[in-house]
Amino acid sequence: MAASIYRIKLREVTNNLEVQQHYSHIPYDFFNIVVGIRFVSSLNRETMLGSFNESVTYCRDTILSDKDGPNILLSLLERTGAPLGYIRTFIIPGILSYARQLHSNPLNFARKLISFEVEVFIKVLVDNFDDEADESNGNDNDDGDGDEDTLNFKPATCLSVQALRRYKWGDDEEQYRLPLKKRRRLREGLNSTNKECAICLDEFSEGDEVASMPCTHVFHDGCIIKWLKTSHLCPLCRFQMPT
Repeated sequence: MAASIYRIKLREVTNNLEVQQHYSHIPYDFFNIVVGIRFVSSLNRETMLGSFNESVTYCRDTILSDKDGPNILLSLLERTGAPLGYIRTFIIPGILSYARQLHSNPLNFARKLISFEVEVFIKVLVDNFDDEADESNGNDNDDGDGDEDTLNFKPATCLSVQALRRYKWGDDEEQYRLPLKKRRRLREGLNSTNKECAICLDEFSEGDEVASMPCTHVFHDGCIIKWLKTSHLCPLCRFQMPT
């Protein structure tokens, strides 16, 4: 099956009191993730070819861990038929970023269980000589929903990518050339990345070429360039680069 992901919707789900009480006695906080896969025709995205749903519940620390979180999500998404490299590089970091956002929301501090939906729309190639014509008939327009967070894969501008500050990891001299305020923000960004690239999940090594986003989050230079060619959002905080 030739397939490609063209849209993902993320939406927090408010659990009723009964569900929250069910987890109240457990000394851990949990994520409940409901994944819905929707297969639609490449000829008309209103035509649903099939779908399935799956719900999983894990400790929040497990989902948010750099080791286990990506593997859990990969096991849920690999059946979509999309390339695994694409899922690892572009889809999973966006979902984990949303999970971190929910986890750090003060409104969720008292909740033992945070639920959110991940709805993945897969465009399945259907052979037809009218394929190109159908793609341009306005089927790309989706109704907005204020309660949903949509990952639209819109690249950042080349100029904004070229303007990223670049340096070698561990080059303290390079950092001290920055004004004090920017230096502090950069250090905050380094602390938040836990000294590893949130895209490839490899630890930074002395001399690695890294790039700092305007939000101060730091990534391998090659990783963030590849990321920004597809998405204009920071993988960690979803800071928006120019498009």
